[in-house]
Amino acid sequence: GGAGGAGELPGAQACKSHAKELRVLLMRSLAVNHPLTFMRAVCLTLHVPGHHPEAAASDLLGEAGFSSSVVACVLGAASV
Repeated sequence: GGAGGAGELPGAQACKSHAKELRVLLMRSLAVNHPLTFMRAVCLTLHVPGHHPEAAASDLLGEAGFSSSVVACVLGAASV
């Protein structure tokens, strides 16, 4: 196996790293240039009561696993 783990394609770790950096850059840019949109997106992502529309169970945002992953991404980007 390679440095990235068993069964992982070459370059996958670099791709994941670049994707994370891009998400952080996007969040920073949104926060600075469009703060209202940023706050709405954060409220939607973090499911702040009264500040986000309800997601249908069949919607991707309604899936617990995806939702948790997005929350972790947003909080991680915000802490950089």
